[in-house]
Amino acid sequence: NNKNLWIGTTSGGLDKYDPKTKQFTNYQHKPGDTTSLSYNCVQAALETRDGRFWIGTYGGGLCEFDRSNGTFRSYRYNEKDNQSISSDVVQYLYEDSDQNLWIATISGLNLFDKKNLTFKRYSCIPENFFSLGGDYVYHIYPHKDKSKLWLATAGGLYLFDKESGKYTCYD
Repeated sequence: NNKNLWIGTTSGGLDKYDPKTKQFTNYQHKPGDTTSLSYNCVQAALETRDGRFWIGTYGGGLCEFDRSNGTFRSYRYNEKDNQSISSDVVQYLYEDSDQNLWIATISGLNLFDKKNLTFKRYSCIPENFFSLGGDYVYHIYPHKDKSKLWLATAGGLYLFDKESGKYTCYD
């Protein structure tokens, strides 16, 4: 975006480097400030085609960053809300060809509904042969068939069918 370089750190939050001014701007979690970065360990960042900027944290869930005013909106795990993100530990962010935002976490795969601001969770169901074999999802890769996604997980490589919600394991 605008030739800025965005850098996620393990404990120092999010940095923006502006090559024109040669200046860094740092964004960190500020306790009590709900518009600050939710956690200072940044694992992933993604600008979606609609111009929105998303940050995945290792402990603070998913954040949407409003670059116009420097504020964040956080989406955190809530055990009482099955439409919240499945974990506050986000590993990877991916936007598919239909502009869907997919989130890889240590508690499964999530699809974010940008209109309703809710999440659909896809996780391991041990008695279901077609479910994810383990919840730790590291990475999401596109498949040549746009209705499918490759998932790198702690339990192996899976092909996820977005239409049926079924997984095929390739361990």
